[in-house]
Amino acid sequence: MRIYPERAAAGKRILYPGYLKPLLILILFIFAVFTTGCSDNDIISGKAPVINSITPSSAEMGDTITVEGELFGNDPYMNRLVFSPGKFSGNEYREYAMPLSASTDMLKVLVPDGAFTGNIRVEKVHPMNGGYPVSGGNVYLPTSYQPFRINLRAGDVGRALFGYDDNEFTLGTGGSREHLIIIFCNSVPMKFNNEYLDTEYSFIISLEEAFLAESNSSESGMVLSSSGIRDDYEPELMEEPGPGIFAATGFDRRKREQLEKLLSDNRGKAIPKRETFRASVGKGAAPATANFYILSNYQGSLTDPSSFSSIQADLKYEGDNTLLYLDSSTYGGAISDPELEEIGRRFDQEPGSIYTTDRQAFGQESDINGDGKVAILMSPEVNRLTPPGAGYYIGGFFMPGDLLPSFVPAGCSNGMEIFYTLVPDSAGVYGFQIPKSFSIPVIKSTLAHEFLHMIMFNQRVLKYSSGMGPYYLEDLWLEEGLAHIAESINQYWDGNVTNSNLFLSDPYDVSLIYGEDGIENRGAAFLFLRYLADRYSEGILRELVQSRKNGEGNISAATGNDFIELFSDWYAALYLSGSGISSDPRYQFATLDEHGFSEIARDSVYALDAYYGNVRSYGSRLIKVSLPEDSDKRIRIRSSDNGRMNAVIVRLQ
Repeated sequence: MRIYPERAAAGKRILYPGYLKPLLILILFIFAVFTTGCSDNDIISGKAPVINSITPSSAEMGDTITVEGELFGNDPYMNRLVFSPGKFSGNEYREYAMPLSASTDMLKVLVPDGAFTGNIRVEKVHPMNGGYPVSGGNVYLPTSYQPFRINLRAGDVGRALFGYDDNEFTLGTGGSREHLIIIFCNSVPMKFNNEYLDTEYSFIISLEEAFLAESNSSESGMVLSSSGIRDDYEPELMEEPGPGIFAATGFDRRKREQLEKLLSDNRGKAIPKRETFRASVGKGAAPATANFYILSNYQGSLTDPSSFSSIQADLKYEGDNTLLYLDSSTYGGAISDPELEEIGRRFDQEPGSIYTTDRQAFGQESDINGDGKVAILMSPEVNRLTPPGAGYYIGGFFMPGDLLPSFVPAGCSNGMEIFYTLVPDSAGVYGFQIPKSFSIPVIKSTLAHEFLHMIMFNQRVLKYSSGMGPYYLEDLWLEEGLAHIAESINQYWDGNVTNSNLFLSDPYDVSLIYGEDGIENRGAAFLFLRYLADRYSEGILRELVQSRKNGEGNISAATGNDFIELFSDWYAALYLSGSGISSDPRYQFATLDEHGFSEIARDSVYALDAYYGNVRSYGSRLIKVSLPEDSDKRIRIRSSDNGRMNAVIVRLQ
């Protein structure tokens, strides 16, 4: 309780009501401002500053420039210098710089990394802001903009990020001939019935004069005419997905959609305590034989008992944290007891076990049945989920209904922490041949992958929302990317290399965010998260899992950077990492060199007066171009279907 004395005795400290202290501070601040000089009076009175000159008129990133003018804030913290590739007419990406020193008629500032040729202006900071806004925030008393050229050195990356369907910027070569232009679109596609209608956008690049080049090679296999247009050009449309690409991962998308509906239907209903349901394996000694429900219909529903089969399974391994059961119907010779024990130990006991590694990286799983164990059920029913001749296989899965037993009908949940894997089948008895030499490593990597899903389910559903809604579910692309990261931190790289190389061979046809959840989309998500972990440390992975945010907002909150900035830096790193062109750690991967990842595909052109292309939303097209030395080129990028286009410029020489 706060006491308000009527008066204070001599020599005693006076205690004022809580609301008077900030009021007194404000009065004193205003009094000080109005009595300390004309410059700060100008801030209060609302007079905009004026730029008279910028010296030098062009510079490189990191150089110091001097801006002279009138009515600047005397304190450096009362000003900010803003660099824009455009004319401050919209929401183009801007770089902000803090003055090194300031007076009412002069500012000294460093050209920030990522800034690009265009215009600059000075913005006064509102006196009530209480500090310097490093970026963004409400604009207060800006000057008119003035042109300013930024010369890129070899390895420099400039951001001409506009987000409009008609953008124009100037590229100064500064003595260089080769540049990489990374075109990407950040449009949000329309959605209907939970599906994106179209994620592909066309564009054309044009300029006043054609680029000159020493060759007309095409590093992506495209043949270009002298105008930069392929002789056989037709708008590139996405082909119908083949079963080997999308069908397997469509399984996860359906599960996610069903989970969202399940949680929405039970919105506001708390998850009952464990005494109200019966687990297949409960607290106490694990039974040598137990009955389980397992999904047996690829198109089945989480809440339809007819989509599940009841099986009996035998306990083959018990560790401190793990139970491993094998379907009793598995034919003899499919897998031996020592091989089963090896799988159990890899998950549970070995130094650097999957169980320990995933928990340290991401967080803890739940324990709804109170046995302190995570169960693994290996069954031919998982093999049978893969349709004959599909060209893909389902290695295993985690079922959310197992951790929501009171939300689904009887026969749809085992009421425990459990995931499911296929069994080796060298003879092809269960539909397709999968020998031990291949399937056992697949099973281990699947356990690492699915354990991430179990941990995230505990964090996002059971803990944060208490099961009462889908509020904190992570976006599918980001959660699957984290699950693939879980494979790699457990030293299972083969699947991620395959997925990533599919993406790297055709990046403009892959959307990081709005994709079809194909394996090439997962390759992109894996590489993006691997980039973030290399740049910010692997601790960021745990932050992403345990956040209440999702998607791009989760990424921005964990890194402190705009998502679009990170996306552009990532694409620059996909080209620059290991190339020797740049030593900037922001454009390097630290963990990929030894694993056999391909170089990212790019087009090499020798004329850009009319270059046509297309790109997925949050996918990119890389164009390697050659420019005349010491010249400026005005480049225009337009989209015929309202694509919000952007460019990242990398100087190569």
